[in-house]
Amino acid sequence: MATITSASSGNFSNSATWVGGVVPGPLDNAIANTGHNVTIDVNTTVIGIQAISTGRFIMGEGVTLTGNVIAPASANTTLLIPVTTNCTIVGNMTTLTSAGSLIAEKTTAGAGGTLNIIGNVYGGSSTNMRGLLVNSTGTINITGDVVATTLAGVGNANAIIINAVCTLNITGNVL
Repeated sequence: MATITSASSGNFSNSATWVGGVVPGPLDNAIANTGHNVTIDVNTTVIGIQAISTGRFIMGEGVTLTGNVIAPASANTTLLIPVTTNCTIVGNMTTLTSAGSLIAEKTTAGAGGTLNIIGNVYGGSSTNMRGLLVNSTGTINITGDVVATTLAGVGNANAIIINAVCTLNITGNVL
């Protein structure tokens, strides 16, 4: 298992995007470095993805990401899902420990797109930690549990925040 960090913004499948020219594979963790936008342009299997500071991953149209999505250890977003994009995530979505961190955001403007999550969505245990922020219409299907954990006196932890009219289907427990 290796941790492979982005060298620049670009497509996930492009070796020039990654330090050492190695595209992350099924036994690797992929990291979007500060200021880098890495577009998941092909079906991708990794252990997990994570962002550093202002780095982020962007889901491409029709692709499947198989791996865990981990919120950054800062108040930023790991994964953006463009509004009209239809895509699938097979894995758990988990926050770390920073206030305001966000696993994924279904972005604003326009309408449409279906996000399928086959796994669990976990909100964190610190102020304003969010698992999934929905700012656009469309459909979200979650096959797994949705869990928010708030420690007494710490603040608001939310597994999902919805700021738009959308369809949300959850097959699993909501805790």
